[in-house]
Amino acid sequence: MKTVNSIRSIAALCLLLVLSSACSKEETDIDQEESEKTGTFKIDGVSYKGKTSILTIGGIYSVSCEQDNPYKLIQVHFGSKEEAEKGGTFNVRDFGIGAIKGEVEVGIDGLTFDPDGSYTVTVKDKKITMNNVKLIQTGQGTKKPVINECVIEF
Repeated sequence: MKTVNSIRSIAALCLLLVLSSACSKEETDIDQEESEKTGTFKIDGVSYKGKTSILTIGGIYSVSCEQDNPYKLIQVHFGSKEEAEKGGTFNVRDFGIGAIKGEVEVGIDGLTFDPDGSYTVTVKDKKITMNNVKLIQTGQGTKKPVINECVIEF
């Protein structure tokens, strides 16, 4: 079951990233990196710990942390690898198909979300940190998760 969920989440992430970069004039390159880095995150009061992976599609740099059992995935999408590695404070933006610049998009379990308010993500020394970020699922979705805390090394 975890493999099916993992494949679905990665497929959804790939589709979203391809769609978000479809309007780009650059050639679409897909590069996935496995890492020995890990992360911890708490969503709706439930704690998770997982392995970090990185996916780059058409310049969009996506850092994911995935726990296998019970399955849970959190993703943070940056405009570029350089932007993510440079670090700083990024506003969490509404999910969109346009280029990401100076902001991040946050996804959970391969689904897309908009922030329910104004929130920031901090990146320092290749470590993503966020606290009390409230999200609303896009489209017709009804999920409203709260990322209570999150620290992901990449």
